Amino acid sequence: MLRFAADEGFNWDILRELRRRNPDLDIATVQERGIRQAEDAAVLEWAASEGRILLTSDARVRLRAHREGRARPRESSLSPRNAPSG
Repeated sequence: MLRFAADEGFNWDILRELRRRNPDLDIATVQERGIRQAEDAAVLEWAASEGRILLTSDARVRLRAHREGRARPRESSLSPRNAPSG
């Protein structure tokens, strides 16, 4: 099963809807893990250390991951433009 990590800026409405539609979905948030307001590098490290796909709407985090060689095909993001509808 895929495991996800939602950063602080990830849309809570999308997160609630994902969890509502699939209660077994494994999504951890920085708030739940107690690392709210952590530096981007710490969030990337946390997601990678737990083998989670990072969900973020922050282009800065995606750019940093790419620059540091942390971006992998497994990393993803959602924004209002490509969020699930229905």
